[in-house]
Amino acid sequence: MRRVVVTGLLCCLALLLTHGVFAKEQPKKAVNLDAMVKDIAPFEYVCREFTGPYTGFPKGEVAFLDEFKKSGIKATGPEVALYWNSPLYVKPEALKWDIGYPVAGGQKKKGNLTVKKFDFKKVAVATHKGPYATTYLTIGALYEWIAAKKLQTVGGPCVESYMDANPDKVPDDKKVTEIWVPVK
Repeated sequence: MRRVVVTGLLCCLALLLTHGVFAKEQPKKAVNLDAMVKDIAPFEYVCREFTGPYTGFPKGEVAFLDEFKKSGIKATGPEVALYWNSPLYVKPEALKWDIGYPVAGGQKKKGNLTVKKFDFKKVAVATHKGPYATTYLTIGALYEWIAAKKLQTVGGPCVESYMDANPDKVPDDKKVTEIWVPVK
């Protein structure tokens, strides 16, 4: 149980650093969490892999989206970010994270785009409503929920799935992000 809570806190810290939340006043309200465990089918996704501080996310996302658009590959789901490790365990320059889209199986690597498989069949899921910069609140609450339900994380990435089709046209307080944590 302690490992689950520590892992949750690590993911939260990573997201804090990713979205520059330390520069803003922190919300004081508790998260109203509606979480569940969901069985899912493994899927392939095309992504661009990144190594380095999460502060590079905005620039990395622009590079990924540009290359993905030029590739002609069709997404089968919303944009995702997968966080593979934590700044509590590795130096910022060693952080590993992906930005990608789920795609139909059988895609091939193109340029800097890599094809990977999300091979986890069960995830704890919670929906975050609000600015992307505050997803860490829902992630922390989800890891606490996982511990309270006596579930175990399985070492997979913490996933953010950005549900808004055109996020630039959605007000921050209306944005929707689904959070996944692989469990058993």
